[in-house]
Amino acid sequence: MKYRFHLARVLKVKQIWENQAKLALKLRTAARNEEERLLKDRETGLDAAWRRLTAGGLRSARDLILGAADLKAAKRLYVEQEDRVKKATAAWDEARRQFMYRRAERQVLSRLEERAREEYLLVARRVESRELDQVAAVAYARRKGNG
Repeated sequence: MKYRFHLARVLKVKQIWENQAKLALKLRTAARNEEERLLKDRETGLDAAWRRLTAGGLRSARDLILGAADLKAAKRLYVEQEDRVKKATAAWDEARRQFMYRRAERQVLSRLEERAREEYLLVARRVESRELDQVAAVAYARRKGNG
């Protein structure tokens, strides 16, 4: 009698799907981290534009107008990057949810396989024990018959 899990192919497919979801989550994590890094860069640019605009000293109207335009552009870039971070975070959340779902599906089948294997081993031990008892009984009967 050989052990065979009747849902082995389904379990294999679930493992493949879980691995694909894990890979997608890793890619989304990298993308989200990159967008967050770019947001920090935009924030640094916005701060620099603000410091240039509010720096002390006498300046011409042209310098003030250019500084205000620079600040406005930096603010626009920052807001656009914030939107990209939100989208990347939403994609990451979806990939994480998908991974958690796929992992749970696979774990259910893995536990089922583990229980089936344990039951198989228990039945196999019982059968082996019965066979050994029968062999011992036959050997005892032979010795008793000969002696």
